[in-house]
Amino acid sequence: MKKIVFLILCLFFINSSYGANPYFGFEYKNLKMSFEHGYGDTNLPKFSKYVGGYYGVRFENDFLIESGIESTLSNSRVVYLNSGQLVAGTPIPGMLEPAVFRNRIRIFGPYVSLIKAHPILYFSGKSIEFLGGVGVSFLEASATRETLSLAGVNINRIRRMSDRKAVFRAMSGIQYLLFDNFKIRASIGWLNTSVLDLEPIDNVFSLYPPRILFKDTYFYGIGATLEF
Repeated sequence: MKKIVFLILCLFFINSSYGANPYFGFEYKNLKMSFEHGYGDTNLPKFSKYVGGYYGVRFENDFLIESGIESTLSNSRVVYLNSGQLVAGTPIPGMLEPAVFRNRIRIFGPYVSLIKAHPILYFSGKSIEFLGGVGVSFLEASATRETLSLAGVNINRIRRMSDRKAVFRAMSGIQYLLFDNFKIRASIGWLNTSVLDLEPIDNVFSLYPPRILFKDTYFYGIGATLEF
């Protein structure tokens, strides 16, 4: 939360000092998440909804500084695993198959980006511009692995994992001036989530501690912006 307040205050300062045009908006995205073999690929959801809001300032040279906060929506996956398979790095022995797990993953955090807008088309008082930008996301990723049953015996055990890191991000997109100062945007992008390494935070001893290893994440989405 401190990062979010600090970033917003910085943008307000830039706006008041340099006369830039402020804007704010909301965005809805779909994330395509990938995980290392045996460390999330067998048990975690591969797709997730990602929502967020943002505030930014636009300069006369069409450079934008944008800050926002994003979060995945609640998402879970139930899996049935057999001997030889891995669940968050833990092997399933033959005597415990089938093993049934409910798994959840959440990504949350603020970001700041430098974006360049390049007008590409004008018509009937409307405009379309290309957006391209890079930045940093300050992510907190958390996951749970709930054991539902082992070899047909009901079990109720939950393991929790987490990690926090700053990761690089990049995006490109198209923004359309719909009317007055109201714009809609469509974007695609990349998050360098391969640096995330989720380890247990529940202080439970285990011969094979659960662990989640990300690969990079890609997203696409749509949003709406109001510029002043």
